[in-house]
Parts: sequence; structure tokens; C-alpha cells
Amino acid sequence: MTEQEPSPAGTPSPNEQQSDAGTSNTKITDILPFPDHRDLYVLIVGLLLGIVLSANFLGAVAPNLYNKIFLGNLAERTAIIEYEKQVAPFKAELQAKQAAGENQQMDQQTFMQIMAMQKEEQQLKANLVQASTAHTTGLLGIILTLVLAVVAVSVIETQIVPNTKNNRAEIPPSLGRLTRLRYVILAAILTIIIAQPNFISTVPITFAIILIGFILFAGLFPFGKKSAK
Repeated sequence: MTEQEPSPAGTPSPNEQQSDAGTSNTKITDILPFPDHRDLYVLIVGLLLGIVLSANFLGAVAPNLYNKIFLGNLAERTAIIEYEKQVAPFKAELQAKQAAGENQQMDQQTFMQIMAMQKEEQQLKANLVQASTAHTTGLLGIILTLVLAVVAVSVIETQIVPNTKNNRAEIPPSLGRLTRLRYVILAAILTIIIAQPNFISTVPITFAIILIGFILFAGLFPFGKKSAK
């Protein structure tokens, strides 16, 4: 068996290089707030899915589907478009009369038609706003439900999952799936918020800040018992 030649002075041996590499990898792992790097992938998938389902992608490819999922006012918007087509000839005739200087000769029947048209347009727009508000409230309910689910999973983690950041303890597969569930729920929240960013502008700014802070905290804070038994 051939003896390993000593390394030149100042040059680390292969064993020392491997030890240094292992130490570097350990330090990098310690910096990352994820017990398992696959948890980070789950959040990345949620981010990418939100981009794919956004108005710029899904809204451009399948606008009706995007409306049904995130806006909820497809029927009301369609009703407005159909009504505008219906009254377009009448509006064009009025504009032609105004251009010809005949607006002073409007009879009572035309005036009543204009008033009825304006009332109908206002009602259709009110229906649109009402449907949008109801759908946004539903999305808010879904997000709050997911937030409560994250809280519940996090509380369970603090009771039974060892804190791997402190003592590098191995997480059993069953408990690892519990932690994975927390990141899956967080990914779902990210997907909704990224796909419909206007949702944030429809809720109070305080709630929006708390929601974003909660997502960051629940995603980056390593939950677990202070010491593994």
C-alpha cells in the first residue's frame, strides 16, 4: 500500500479540504431557515404558480377563467358589454344630433330614454361592484382560513417537532411531512396574493401589513421545541 505523500507547506491536504468543504456546507445550511431545502422549493412553486395564474398570463390566455377564479364578476361584466352594444345605435344617433346642433330640439320621449339608459347603466355598474366585493370577501375568507391552518400547524410543531437549528436533530419522516404542510399552506397563500395583487389594495393597510409580516415570519422562523428529547 502506497503512503500518501505529505502536502507542500501551506497547502491543505485533501482530507483538510474535504473537512473545510463540509464545514462550509454546514454553515450555509445553518444560515438557511428551512429544515429541509425542499420546503424552499414548495414556496418557489407557489410563487411561480401565482405568476402563471396572474392577469398577465392566465388573464391573457383565458380571461374568462381568470375572471371566474379571482374576480367573480364575469356575468355582470358580460351584461354591461351586451347593454352597451344594445344602446350603441341610440348613443350614436344622439351624438349625430348634437353635432348637427339639434340638441335643443330633444323631445320628451328621447329625454325619458336617456334617463332610463343612465339608470340602467348605473344599476349594471352597481351589480358589477357588488359581485366583485362579494368575491373578494370570499378570497379573504379563504386566506384567513389558510392563515389559521398555518397557526394550528405551527403550534403543533412547537410541541412535537425538534428544533433542528439548535441541535441538528433528525426530523422523523412523519414530522417532516407536518412541517412540509406548513410550507404548502404558505405557498397557497402566496399563489392567491400574487395571482390577484389587487386583493391587497382592497383590504385595510394594517391587515395587509400584518398578513405579509405573518407570511415572512411563518416561512422563515424555524418552529420546533427548544430541545430534542
